[in-house]
Amino acid sequence: MGIQEGREALIFGYAIEGNTRILDRANITQYGESSYLSRTPSLGNNIIHLAARSGKTTFVDAAIRLFPDLLWQKNNNDNTVVHEAAAEMGTKDCVRFLISYLKSSMSSSTTSSASDHNRSNATAIAVPFLLERNCDGETPFHVALRCRNMAAAEELFADVNTRQQILHIKNNCGETPLHLYARYCAGGTFPKDLEHDDNHNVVDKPKFIKALITANSAAIFEQDSDGFIPVMRAAQYGRVHAVLWMLSYKQSTECRDLKGRNVLHHLRLRIADLNARDKDYTFWICKKILALCEVYTLIFLQDKDGNTPLHLAIMDRDFDIAELILK
Repeated sequence: MGIQEGREALIFGYAIEGNTRILDRANITQYGESSYLSRTPSLGNNIIHLAARSGKTTFVDAAIRLFPDLLWQKNNNDNTVVHEAAAEMGTKDCVRFLISYLKSSMSSSTTSSASDHNRSNATAIAVPFLLERNCDGETPFHVALRCRNMAAAEELFADVNTRQQILHIKNNCGETPLHLYARYCAGGTFPKDLEHDDNHNVVDKPKFIKALITANSAAIFEQDSDGFIPVMRAAQYGRVHAVLWMLSYKQSTECRDLKGRNVLHHLRLRIADLNARDKDYTFWICKKILALCEVYTLIFLQDKDGNTPLHLAIMDRDFDIAELILK
């Protein structure tokens, strides 16, 4: 590793740690401004990407003030700093700061003589930044859901200027945010109606999924590239509470994927790692699902290969769901 590469690696490390000492004027003079404008070799992240991904809001703030152009850069995956802030280790505070800063920056770019109406519009100009899509076709909201960062997702969803648009955006796999929520975030159980995301943030998931569906009820019936609607993804991953909730939209039982399979074909319990209480709760929810008259009629329906839901449950060795279907 050369001297320049060593300097850059040092600065990148400080950015990940959120240590603002490296941003002191003396250090910038010592290491050279070009070292602070460099990017990581593979992913092409700048120091603000790295700090935002680690949730280091203080560092992000200080770095933006020194090197404002870095805020607008994308990395090699076409991720903006907001995409990175929405990822696994990102924080709600960092996402909130970036949204606020972007809106403030856009608003201040208008002339001082602009009318109040124009200033209001200027605030909304920041909206397209939240709708930016990376190489996977995903907005920061998609990324937050994929990474199970519910705290960041809630903050991004709180922006009323983007809410409607984001919910209609599909990624390169045809997945809407509701697909990603069903696949990655919706837990199997909702003890006391609250759960924790992967960063140990308490999240009111029933309230969140209700808000998602209320804002765009058509998303319930949107198909991804496999022909799955969100409730099928929830069923596939054993998110039984979300399945029951989404099945309140009764037309979803009429939907079929590309193989002619309905939601019951995909229902799996995945209870091997659950404790006894959660197993009992999961069985109870599953029984409620199977007791729905719309679902009961699906038990004997065949897919394009002639398989019923019971056939597939047995083939997947999910004998728990097979036993429940037989009762």
